[in-house]
Amino acid sequence: VIDAMYGVLSTSERFGVSGELRASLSADAALFPVEAQRFAARYPGQPYRQKMAFVYQKLLATEEGSSRPWRADRLAHPVEYGSAEQFLQDLRLMQDSLAQHRGARMAGGRLQDLITQVETFGFHLATLDIRQHSERHASAVAELLGRYGLVASYGDLSEHQRHDLLTAELYNPRPLTPARLDFSPETNEMVELFRLIRRAHERLGPRAIDSYIISMTAGASDVLIVLLMAQDAGVADALDIVPLFETVRDLENAGAVMEALFTNPVYLAHLRARGMRQQVMIGYSDSNKDGGFLAANWALHRTQRTLVNVCNRHGVLLTLFHGRGGTIGRGGGPTNEAILAQPSGSVRGSIKI
Repeated sequence: VIDAMYGVLSTSERFGVSGELRASLSADAALFPVEAQRFAARYPGQPYRQKMAFVYQKLLATEEGSSRPWRADRLAHPVEYGSAEQFLQDLRLMQDSLAQHRGARMAGGRLQDLITQVETFGFHLATLDIRQHSERHASAVAELLGRYGLVASYGDLSEHQRHDLLTAELYNPRPLTPARLDFSPETNEMVELFRLIRRAHERLGPRAIDSYIISMTAGASDVLIVLLMAQDAGVADALDIVPLFETVRDLENAGAVMEALFTNPVYLAHLRARGMRQQVMIGYSDSNKDGGFLAANWALHRTQRTLVNVCNRHGVLLTLFHGRGGTIGRGGGPTNEAILAQPSGSVRGSIKI
C-alpha cells in the first residue's frame, strides 16, 4: 500500500506545502540523515513523496523493534512509531497540507483510504478479549496476599471481608508482584497474563486487547481482584473489566454486585478513566443448563432490566454483552430478532454479541 502511494503523491512543492509538513520533514531528516540525502536526490521538490519515504522507514523500524524481546522498561526508539496514532499523525499531516494547497482530490482518495485502514486496524488488526475463570483469579491473589502475610486464608474470608481487603490493597501504592516471579506455576501464569496485556498495549496499542471477561462472577470481589492485578501490571485504565454472570443465582445477584462496585470509590475511579462505561456479560448456555430454558430466559430478562436501572442510577453507560450463539440452548437464533427482543432500555446504541 505504501509503495502505491509514491505514484499518487507526486505533487510539486511549487503548489505549496504547509509549515507543519516542512517541519516534520526536517525532523525526519534528523532521524534518518543518510536516507534523507537519498530521498532528496530521488524526489527533488516532491515533499509528499519524501514524507511517505520517511513513513516507510519508520514502519520498517517499528517492525524490527517489535520483533525484539520485550522488556517492561523498553521505550520506543525515536525512529519507530510508538503507536498507530503516531502513524496516523504523519498521514493526516500530508492530507491536511494537500487539502490546503489544491490537492483535495488526492487528500480524499487513496490517502484517505490508507488513513481509514489505519483507523480501523491500527497495528493490531483485530481487537481481542481475554476471558478467565474467577476461581483462577481468587487462587492467584490468595497466594500473593498469603506470601506477604496480608491474610492467612483468603478463601475463608466472607465476601464483605474480601471486598474491604481488596479495596485497601488497591489504595496501596506498593507493587503487588516482584519483577522476578517465584510463585506457583498457576499464579505465575496469571500474573504474566496481565503483563502480556501490557506488552500488547505498548507494542500494538490499547485496542489490541480492550476487554477482560471474568467467567462465573459471583461477587464484587471477583471484579476487584482483576482490577488489582491489572493495576499491578499498569493496564487498569486501558482495560474494560467485564463481569460475566452465568448461573441463574448469579444473574439474580448481578444488580447487587454492580451496585457494590459503583459505590466503591476505587472502582468508580477506574470507571471514570474508562469514560463511565461498563460492559456486563450475561451467559445463556450455563444459565440454561443450571435452570432450564424457561427459568434461564426469565432470569436473563429480569437481570437486564435490573442492570439498566442500576447503571442509570449511577450515571454509568451500560453495554450488555450477550454470550449467545449456536444452538437454542446456548442462546442461538436469528440475531436481528434477538436484538429486537431485548428489554426496553437495554439497548442504547450499544450492544455486544
